[in-house]
Amino acid sequence: MEKPIKMGIVPTMAGIEEEFVSISVKRLRKRQMSNFFLCLMVSQGVPMIYMGDEYGHTKGGNNNTYCHDNQMNYFHWDKKE
Repeated sequence: MEKPIKMGIVPTMAGIEEEFVSISVKRLRKRQMSNFFLCLMVSQGVPMIYMGDEYGHTKGGNNNTYCHDNQMNYFHWDKKE
């Protein structure tokens, strides 16, 4: 049996998710992220990739973090593979 990973409360397009997320859900999210990058690269035009997109960095639903000088905008080098 897979041990759930503590993720905190995560807002998504489907609403608020549970506090614990299984490893299979994390694998699915990583695969979906790879597929979205593939779609972005083969689509027409200039791809727009923001800092942190390559490892799934989230800003917690805040779309304007310009004035935040904290962990929300920092690049997390420990999460980069």
